[in-house]
Amino acid sequence: MQIINSFRRVAGLAFAIAIIGSTQVFAQSTYQDMDAEWWSSLEQQLTESAASDVAKVRQGAIQHIIFFAENYDEFVNFDEAAYEIMGLFEMSEDVDERLLALAALSAIGENMTMERLSVVAASERSARVRGVAAAVIHAHNTASS
Repeated sequence: MQIINSFRRVAGLAFAIAIIGSTQVFAQSTYQDMDAEWWSSLEQQLTESAASDVAKVRQGAIQHIIFFAENYDEFVNFDEAAYEIMGLFEMSEDVDERLLALAALSAIGENMTMERLSVVAASERSARVRGVAAAVIHAHNTASS
């Protein structure tokens, strides 16, 4: 079953990459014209891929989540992905993957995960990750005020 789930997530990411594999200029002129069903499908595929057991799939999905959350926030809602990404942040031993998770959490800006991050960051072992987490929390709190 886990192999099927991993395959489904890889296929989902391949689908998402095929959809978003265009250039920045092309993206800016066409993504805004997509319908709600397309955006919903994109959210679902990237959220599933962010939970993949395959690190490259997971990281690629998170990078795309950051792109769309930063550039098309009026069309996407990655709150569900934020919970997956927060879990990844808490469980991963890889500093680079944890920093990528922080970038995604910052881009998404979901309140409950930011509250959880505030709790978790206080006991963070890595000074680098702790510092970035503090900056993410500060930026979120400042924007929310």
